[in-house]
Amino acid sequence: MKYKIEQYRKQSGMTQQELADKAGCSRQFVNMLENNDDINVSSKMLLNIAKALNRTVDDLIFFEEGV
Repeated sequence: MKYKIEQYRKQSGMTQQELADKAGCSRQFVNMLENNDDINVSSKMLLNIAKALNRTVDDLIFFEEGV
């Protein structure tokens, strides 16, 4: 599973820090998600990030073919 957070963050004109502040997490956490590091993320945090970006959780997630 990968996330399209960076794409939507840039479209919104936000920095990683601004997104982190709105979502209630650290800039480093946003960076790890954008780099698709293998980290656990709660559904609540994904929802917070989606709300901060005016998106749905479904918008943020995509699955790679064959995975």
